[in-house]
Amino acid sequence: MDILRIAVVGVGGRAGAHLTTIPKLKDAYQIAAVCDIREEQAQQVAAKHRVPGYTDVEKMLDAENLDVILITAPPEGHHIITAQAAERAVHVISETPMSFSLACARLMLETAEKHNIFLEVSENVRRWPAERLKRKIIESGMLGTVTQIHCWYVSGGYHGISAIRNCACGEATRVIGHAQNVQLAMSRWFDPFARRAVGEMPHIGTMPAVPDSGARVATWELGVANFANGITAIYEYPIGAARVNYWEVDGTRGQIIGSDVYLYEDGQRNRYPIETVTREQDGISAIDHLKINTDPPIIWENPYTKYLLTDADDVARADVLMSIHRAVTEGAALDYGGIGGYRDVEFLIGVRESAMRQNAPISFPIEEELVYDQRQHEAYRQIYGHDPLEITQTPLWKQEARLSQEI
Repeated sequence: MDILRIAVVGVGGRAGAHLTTIPKLKDAYQIAAVCDIREEQAQQVAAKHRVPGYTDVEKMLDAENLDVILITAPPEGHHIITAQAAERAVHVISETPMSFSLACARLMLETAEKHNIFLEVSENVRRWPAERLKRKIIESGMLGTVTQIHCWYVSGGYHGISAIRNCACGEATRVIGHAQNVQLAMSRWFDPFARRAVGEMPHIGTMPAVPDSGARVATWELGVANFANGITAIYEYPIGAARVNYWEVDGTRGQIIGSDVYLYEDGQRNRYPIETVTREQDGISAIDHLKINTDPPIIWENPYTKYLLTDADDVARADVLMSIHRAVTEGAALDYGGIGGYRDVEFLIGVRESAMRQNAPISFPIEEELVYDQRQHEAYRQIYGHDPLEITQTPLWKQEARLSQEI
C-alpha cells in the first residue's frame, strides 16, 4: 500500500484525536509535519511526533513534500488553507464545520475542482459504526417505509444534520426554521455545549462566560425539513443539559430509538438492541463488528480491524483518512467528499436563514444570496479587515482574533 505524507494544520482541540489515529494507519500514512499559529504548541506536538513544526501554512507546503493536509484550524480559515494547498496539488481533509458560511464552503468545492485535488470532510457521525449499521437496517426495508426522523443535537448542529441525512438515505428539498432567545435558570446553565453568542442570530462572537448566579439568555433553534423521498425530519438545538445528542427513526413497521431497534411483529413491539462485539489483541480491545439479532441478523463489519481501533470515533477517523487514501492511490470515489460536508452546512444554514426570514421556507439546493452569509461575512470583515471571498496571500489563521467556531 502506498504511504501518503500528511500534515496537520492546527494542533489544538480536535487535532489531538486525529493525531492518535493517524499513527495507527502505518501502512497508509506518515505524519510529515504540523502547523499552528502558536509556536510553542506547534513545537511541542512536532517534537512528540518527531516531525518539523511550522507557524506558516505556505512555508510548510513549500518546504515539505506533502500528499494530504488535515485542516483542524478554525472554520473561517478553511477556504483559504484549502486554496493554498490546492495551488500546490496537495489534497485536503477539512474538519467540521466545513466553513463558517455557505459561500465559503462553495468556494472550497470550486477550488478543489479547479485544481483537480480531492477534498474530503471529516464528518464522523455518519461514519460511526452504529450509524453504518442503522443505514443497513433502513436500506434492508426492515423498518418498512421511513416516515419521520427526529434529532436533538447540542454539539455542532451540522453533525445532527449528517445523522439525519444518513438515515433519510436522500437529500432534503426544503426546510422551515425557527429560532428564539430563551432565558435559562442557573440550574440549566451547566450544559457544556451552551456556548453560542448570546442574544442574536447568527451565532457570531465570543462564547458567553459561565455565570455564577442568575439567569442568562441562549438561542434555541428548530428546523422542519421535507425530503424528496417523502420523509419529514425535525432537527432541534435543545437548550440546557436535560437532553443530549439523540435521534429517532420512525417507519411503518418499526423504529430506531437511540441504540435500540423496535420491530412490530405478530402484534407485538419487539426490541433488538444494537450490540458491539470487540476482540482482544495485544492487550487492546478493538471493535470487530456491530449487529442486531434479528432473523436473519444484520451485521456491520469493521473494515479496519487490523488497525486495532478502540472506539467508534477512532473507527470514523480512520474511515475519513482511508477514504482520501483510496481516492489518491486508487482513483476511488470519496466516501463523503466536500459535497457531503457542504450539504450538511447548507441544511443548517437553511434552518437559520428561514428563521431570519420570519420562518419563510428555504428550498434546496440554495442558490440565492443569504442574509446569514451577509452577516457572517460582515463580522469576518470587522475582525480580519478584508472580504472572506478575497483569497489573500497572508494566511487568515495567523490572526489572533477569530469568529466563533459554531456556525
